[in-house]
Parts: sequence; C-alpha cells; structure tokens
Amino acid sequence: MTPAWFFGRHPLMKIILLTGNLLLTAQFVEQLVALLQSDEYREVFPDVEILDASTNRINFRSRQEPRGERGRLTTMSVLRAAQGVGANLLLSDDLISEQEANSKEQKDKIWERYQSGIVTRLAPDWNRQVVVATRWARDDPLGRMRAQGFESESPDPWEVLKVPAILTRDQADDLNAVAQKDPIFRAELDVDRVQLLQAGGTCAPERMSQAFIDRQRDSLPAEQFSALYMQAPSP
Repeated sequence: MTPAWFFGRHPLMKIILLTGNLLLTAQFVEQLVALLQSDEYREVFPDVEILDASTNRINFRSRQEPRGERGRLTTMSVLRAAQGVGANLLLSDDLISEQEANSKEQKDKIWERYQSGIVTRLAPDWNRQVVVATRWARDDPLGRMRAQGFESESPDPWEVLKVPAILTRDQADDLNAVAQKDPIFRAELDVDRVQLLQAGGTCAPERMSQAFIDRQRDSLPAEQFSALYMQAPSP
C-alpha cells in the first residue's frame, strides 16, 4: 500500500486520502493499521510507531526522530473535507461515481471543491499527488486535470498509467516497464512466479480471464464496458 511505504520512507510527512465516499475509508484505515503492526512491515521499517488511530486518522512517528515530531494520514470526502488539514501527499481514489458522471452539475461541484478546497492544502515546499479512478466520463476530474496540464505553458505535470482490461502492445510494454522497476517483482519473475503482461491479454490474468472479459463485453452496454473495463469513457 502506498501510505505504508510512504510512512516508512518519510515518517514526518502528512498524507490526505481523498475519496468520493467515506463508507470504505474506515475499512481502509483498519487494514492499514494492521499492516503497520505486522511483523512483515516491522521487518522492513522497524522504526515506524503508531501513536493513535481512529476511523479517519492515523498519527505515527519514527523512533529515529525527536519526540513531538509526527506524521499523519487523514481520510476525507471531496465534498466534506475536514478543516485545517494539510498534506505533502494527496491520494485521490474514485472522486466521482458512475451516477455522478451523468450529472454536469455534480461534476462541476466536485471539480470546484477539488480545486479550491483540496489542492490548496498541499504543502508548498514539497508535495505530490496520486490519482486513481475509473474513467466514467471524459470531463471527470482526471480528464479535467489532464486538460489543465495541456493548457498550461509548463510541461504536463502528470505521468499517466492507463490500465484497461485488454492491453495493446504499448500498454503492456508500459506496465511491464513499471513493474520491472520493483526488485520484488524482478525476483519473482526470475523464478517464474509472475509473468509479464502480453499484448491482447488481460491486465490481471490471474484474476480476469479472457473468457470473463468477453462475457462482460457481451452483457454490458457498450459505453459502460468501455468506461468500466477499458478506461475509455464516452462523451
């Protein structure tokens, strides 16, 4: 999990996990706390210590840092963000639902809140964003973020990793290149415990067979399959 790795490498940083719906965040925090307390995690990052945790926040510290210095993860909804919370790392997960994608008013509301109430919380000295989403509409938050990058005179700040259910050659090559930067993946690849992705195959062969994707394509409306499985939303 990205927050767990980030905690271990940057124990004084602040993280915001931003979602479109808070119902799943309590479960996420519970799973993250369990990971941070696991023997496997402590073997890699022995100095990370949880100070306290609730359903929407984890405070932690490194035993190598002076007492009183701490990091923090806070979860919040894009439309119900907590006041006075800043971050170095902003993780955004599915800021709109399929239903909201059909409403221009709702998309505009979420986008305005993201720009004025969320991005402004990022620390000016060092910050990063990671955005994960199903592309339900071309003018969803991801689409608008990319449009901003294209319209700016500065270089596009986003590195985009598109993961459709069925991969083209370029997509398979891009995903394989990213995976092979991970030493654990390379070690597993060397002993044939994992395989590189193939053009024309699915993005997760161990979870989604070609037959499953074919069934979904046959049973779903074309625009829904294109958005949900191919990350290619209709206008």
